[in-house]
Amino acid sequence: YSGWIVMPSLFLILFGFGIGFYLVPSLIRQGRQVRHKKDED
Repeated sequence: YSGWIVMPSLFLILFGFGIGFYLVPSLIRQGRQVRHKKDED
């Protein structure tokens, strides 16, 4: 069945979006911290 292929792919896509939304803010914070440190020097 094609459903066996569609379901896991949808799960992986949703899982990927979840990770992205969780990691992006932390990466942005780290980027801002690095920029501030460079500006201080």
